[in-house]
Parts: sequence; C-alpha cells; structure tokens
Amino acid sequence: MMAVGDSVSFILNADQFFKITAKMPDTEGFIAEGGKLHLDIKMLKVQTLEEFEKEYEELMAKQNQENDMAYQREQATLEQYLKDNKITQDPLPSGLFFIEKTKGSGPKVQAGQEVSVHYTGMFLDGRVFDSSVERGEPITFPIGRGRVIPGWDEGIMLMNVGGKARLIIPSFLAYGDEGAGNVIPPFTTLLFDVEIVGVK
Repeated sequence: MMAVGDSVSFILNADQFFKITAKMPDTEGFIAEGGKLHLDIKMLKVQTLEEFEKEYEELMAKQNQENDMAYQREQATLEQYLKDNKITQDPLPSGLFFIEKTKGSGPKVQAGQEVSVHYTGMFLDGRVFDSSVERGEPITFPIGRGRVIPGWDEGIMLMNVGGKARLIIPSFLAYGDEGAGNVIPPFTTLLFDVEIVGVK
C-alpha cells in the first residue's frame, strides 16, 4: 500500500497497456514489438470520491468563467476591428464574415473536391502568422471534409475558381479555446485572404 508522498516505478508491456488500458486496438507503427513502458508515479494526496467530484466541479466552474471572459474579450476586439475598418457587412448565420474581393470566373467549389488555395493568415492587428504566398506554393486539400478549420470549409465553398476573398473567422470556427501550438492563442479571431487557384 502507498501513502501520500510515496513514489513507485512500473515497467509494463507497452503493447498490452495501449490495447487494453488505453483502449487503442491499433498500435501498429506506434509501438515497437516487445516495447516496454516505464511509469514513475508519486502519490500527491488521497481523496474520497465526494471530495474529488466537488473539487472537479469547482475547477470546471472556474474554467468556464475564464472561458466566458476570454470570449467576451474576443468579441469586443472583433467589434472594434469591424468599426475601425468600416465593415458594415453582417456575418453569415454561422458567424463567419465573408468579404468577396474578386468574383472568380471558373467553376464553383463543390464539397468533396480537391481545392488548391493560396492564402495569407493574419491576426486582427495585421500580423501575418502563415502564408502560402510567401512559400510560393498553394495548399491542396479536400473541401468540406473537416480537414481544415470550419471557417475555411464554409467560406471556400462560397467561391469560384479564380476568386479572391477575405474570411474573418471567429475562434469558434477556427482554433477555439485551445488555439494552435505556440502560434495562435485561444479565443483568437483570424483573418484569411484566400484565392482559389484550382479544383479537381
């Protein structure tokens, strides 16, 4: 039996651990045959189920409150951006702002097609965080399949080949309350200037 402050180390069969305990039936290419998993565990405290549930509820309530405040800050920043840039266009029902710059003369983008897109991604203050234009190569992906953020799936399917548009994408249609790595913070509205290069 362990007591608070005690530490223990385990050596487990990695394949069995992930298949049985972690419920991952397919570990091919992920776990080397005969691989071992080393676990170092330290007991920090002991709680009753009632104490744990109470602490968890308090933690979730605090997290929800912080998320609500962050979302309100995002909305205020977006409203100020729209005002400063004299954008009076209403968002689509989803919350996406679609501002067409050039109407494409080619076919309309359809769900399931492979679409090639040139883009520049920016924060509301104009800082660029990613650009296929700078790399000199468009990104190609199946549209409408959830391979990109929801704001892209929706906005790009409103366009024709050759078209250009600006997408103003609130975080709930982008990277949400998690953000993306060290590049995009949580609750961040993004701007994308996009051009449809081709479809197939």
